[in-house]
Amino acid sequence: SQGEGLVTLFKNADRSTFFHEIGHMMLDDLIADGLLEKANARTRADLETVKACLGIGDMDLSKRHTFDGAEKARYAEAQERFARSFEAYLMEGKSPTAEMRSVFAKIKQWLIDIYRDIKRLGVELSPEVREVFDRLLTTPERGDFGPIFRGYEGEAAIEKLLKERQGEVVGAMSDPRLGKNSSIDFVW
Repeated sequence: SQGEGLVTLFKNADRSTFFHEIGHMMLDDLIADGLLEKANARTRADLETVKACLGIGDMDLSKRHTFDGAEKARYAEAQERFARSFEAYLMEGKSPTAEMRSVFAKIKQWLIDIYRDIKRLGVELSPEVREVFDRLLTTPERGDFGPIFRGYEGEAAIEKLLKERQGEVVGAMSDPRLGKNSSIDFVW
């Protein structure tokens, strides 16, 4: 979106606070971008996926700034669930790209140090929302075989290709016999 965001961390903030607030900003941006007349089909679909998972599929989010009463409270709770879901996504430590693996590993450890257990966030992260987060944090890539998918390994990589019916999964497997940093890609 075209907006700006500011995260203010107060005295009692911890490392999770920043990521939680970024989750709010990501949802705000997804809504703003998804409601644009020129929004692409993927962004609109991602917004619908998130709305359904948050239980707000029936809300007219173009009016979110004027919500009051029960509607305002319902939207605020959905915002909190999304922000906690983003924390859960980060706490899983499953990077959407090879380049971000070390960053995700560090963030995962920080969040484990704070929450100890992902269940304390009180959210269940669906595969669909996980994929939305992956897309929000990455730039679509295209290879010789179509879209490039990252962050899927083994059977999950095979399932992704069967679902998409195109593209390639980078780093779907590794084999130490091929060297320390071996990477085996799957293609459709």
